[in-house]
Amino acid sequence: MSEQMLLDELKNLHLEIHSTDPVPSNENERQAELIIKSFQQTVNSLIMSNVPIKIIFMSLFYFWFKLEADMQRVSDTKINAKLKNPDVLLKETISLIKSTVDSYEDNLQSGQMQTLGQNIDMLKLLITDDMIDCKLPYDELKEKTAKVNLCIAGVIKGFLDQSYNPEIIANVLFNNWLRLSAFNSSITEKYYQKIEYYFEEVTVALRAHMFKVDNQ
Repeated sequence: MSEQMLLDELKNLHLEIHSTDPVPSNENERQAELIIKSFQQTVNSLIMSNVPIKIIFMSLFYFWFKLEADMQRVSDTKINAKLKNPDVLLKETISLIKSTVDSYEDNLQSGQMQTLGQNIDMLKLLITDDMIDCKLPYDELKEKTAKVNLCIAGVIKGFLDQSYNPEIIANVLFNNWLRLSAFNSSITEKYYQKIEYYFEEVTVALRAHMFKVDNQ
């Protein structure tokens, strides 16, 4: 199957799976729908402009952590100390996600979701190392990173300025990071779908263990 045929099938499957989704029935659901669409468009646009996935991945992670920590009233000193060691913070986050998800039974997947997972795993095989983490000259890396950060920060600010729920924004940032992490690592789509299934449990665990209220 060619890359374009695979992408077309993925799009059709996604539309079919979500064709019976209920329309938003309250303000939070309405906000979530708009925020999800906006970040999907932003991330897709950045990928199509040949920005290495790892840059987008790290930017989403940074802004998710920063917004989540702000909501939990963690001091700027502690936030900055954590963000000085992003690789350590990433490992801590991933370890907590895995331990949380692995404590639950595997979710039952529909035939459509299984097919979607198989096709996405096939798509991963077509992604080159350069698409994930291209070794760019320092100046170009700095320029692309600034571009990504500006785009994502702009989307966040736009919603916060309209008094959108910051927890919904944080959840969408986190979910987009999770999606890219599945392309940025060796986890199968089946396992990613399990993380999605237990998304609420994962976010509760992260908030309980990674973000402590700072009374200093």
